Amino acid sequence: MKLPNNRMFSLKRPHMKGRTAMRAVNALISAMLLAPAAADAQGFTMMSPMPAQYGIGAFEYTPPSGDGWREVQSGPDHFTIVYAEQSGEDTINTRMEFSAHSFPLDDPSVVPDTYRLALASFETRKAERGESLVAHSNVEYLAGTEGILMYSLVTRAGDKDVYEIFYVQLKPDKTAYLSAKLLTRDVDYDEQPYFKPFLLSLPSLKPVGAAEPAADEKAAAGGDGAKDRSAAPAEPE
Repeated sequence: MKLPNNRMFSLKRPHMKGRTAMRAVNALISAMLLAPAAADAQGFTMMSPMPAQYGIGAFEYTPPSGDGWREVQSGPDHFTIVYAEQSGEDTINTRMEFSAHSFPLDDPSVVPDTYRLALASFETRKAERGESLVAHSNVEYLAGTEGILMYSLVTRAGDKDVYEIFYVQLKPDKTAYLSAKLLTRDVDYDEQPYFKPFLLSLPSLKPVGAAEPAADEKAAAGGDGAKDRSAAPAEPE
């Protein structure tokens, strides 16, 4: 069992000033949980070619290109794409799914910073999975991106594990934030043909108008650092 984050699998919660701030952030996380949810990877039947770039509210994203990548759904503030393979004449095997949803923030003072937003998301989703959660990572920054934080969960579903990698991003002026998730059932997902193109696409996930990360930073996102994050074994709950 592998996770693409650091080697420690417990969190020390940072202090948040006042219960009001915590309740406000948790309210935002509740909105994230109410966003359009992805279905089981094998349940998708309607797919279409992807655009060259997505506008996701106050954010933008350039998806991977090449065979296998398809769009499932999209709107002004969200999208879902998949990597799928034809496994039979009438059978499509969806190997991974990536979805993102942006949300406006009417009161920027509600969210102290990206880390605390990501931490609240982590705690909420971890609790939501209950006893089916078998492993998790820490929350950490993703190198080579515009301040994206990530964490991973491994959940038991039937006789298999589901691997989820969550990404949280806050616009610098705190007027909007983005929640995204990669979903797969592949144990060795970091060795699959979809993972490196996906990883290399993440630096393009940024607030509209933000500068593109430098070439060396983009390379770091798909180089040895990414491999190190994937190699850490997950500790059971």
